[in-house]
Amino acid sequence: PFGIWIVDLENSSKVNVAESLEPSAGGSGTQFGEFIISKDSEWIISTAFDPVLKKNCYFSTRVNGSKRVNLTGNIHIPLLAINTVSGRPFVELTDFSEDGTKLFFSFANNGKELSYFISIDGSLKAVLPYGYFVSFINNDSEVILLYPNPTTGERSILKVSIDDKTQNNLTKDLQGNCYEVKLSPQNDKIIFTFALIGSQEYSLWIMNIDGSNKHKLTDKTEGIVYPMPFGFVLIPNSNKIIYQIEDPDLRKWSLWTYDMDNSAKTKLLGDSETDYTFAYSASNGKYIIVRSGENVLLASTNGDKKEVLEGNFGSNTFSILNDYLIYQDSQNNSLYLLDLSTDTKLKIKENFLDNILGGRCQTSADGNDILIAVSTKDGLLKYYLFNTQNHKFTDLNKIIKDEIDFANFYP
Repeated sequence: PFGIWIVDLENSSKVNVAESLEPSAGGSGTQFGEFIISKDSEWIISTAFDPVLKKNCYFSTRVNGSKRVNLTGNIHIPLLAINTVSGRPFVELTDFSEDGTKLFFSFANNGKELSYFISIDGSLKAVLPYGYFVSFINNDSEVILLYPNPTTGERSILKVSIDDKTQNNLTKDLQGNCYEVKLSPQNDKIIFTFALIGSQEYSLWIMNIDGSNKHKLTDKTEGIVYPMPFGFVLIPNSNKIIYQIEDPDLRKWSLWTYDMDNSAKTKLLGDSETDYTFAYSASNGKYIIVRSGENVLLASTNGDKKEVLEGNFGSNTFSILNDYLIYQDSQNNSLYLLDLSTDTKLKIKENFLDNILGGRCQTSADGNDILIAVSTKDGLLKYYLFNTQNHKFTDLNKIIKDEIDFANFYP
């Protein structure tokens, strides 16, 4: 029989939170992981097949098994039949509040779409306009949605109460299409890309959470146009945005930051003949790593430093985790460790492998050791260990004579 078991490690008691259910197609997991545990550790969310309703459903269950809620199986929505027979219906858990007690679903069936809000215990539920979920706001009492109007085709930003009693179109005065939408770290501003209907000249905008003080950050009169609706990033531990603009006449790209505190703009990287692809931002907000053509670039977010880390895109050898960047200099094949939290660089190994396709790294729980895994052009996986305290570099492939398929730190 199918089971999702919770075991108490102190007294070995266990409870099956999926009793009388069956496994759903594709397993019991969600796109957020195999299971979701609420912040208070009182609830577990998973998917399973309900043999009574004869459909896959999302369930929330108290970890002691005392209560189970079918989050999506008993929704009575006239325009939408959530079943496994007609119209290839689609249901997805889109997001949940920070404490995990409020859930947001997206539904689609027979060409019709809508959104659905429900509390984890099933006590509060509401049907909302279909939209791409952006964020919960105002103590989780409202949500921000990117709303594609099915009649006009315009893409607007809506602020909707979770009971759907109030709706406010924050961008109806712009008469165009909004694309990527994000909230500032303080949740008091909305940043989004925008283009007029029928135009491909994208611009970057910012406004307050209530839609006031709306203004454009990029100016076409300066000869630059925000090129595509995919690329701005909020820098962690700061109130800055990093974004990309294009000179449409010269076909040059540049990378900028905008400070939401003082409205200052800083040009970080410029005049590139290829666009920039964002890769990583240090957790302290001081550095970013981007790709441009065949180069991997390190730049400080205040604009006072930039450095080319890799000269050959073909080797694709850099990997980062917890602000440690491992990369190989394609000119001399040396392997380097860059600590973005302290801006220090250390050569790990000279004359490293010359046939690397890519790499990744993982740090130990105490941060003292880094496990480096690289894949080679001849299809092999090789593992190395580097100690950040004594700088010892260990070739695990020489210690373990057989080919290593997998290596990881033991918890």
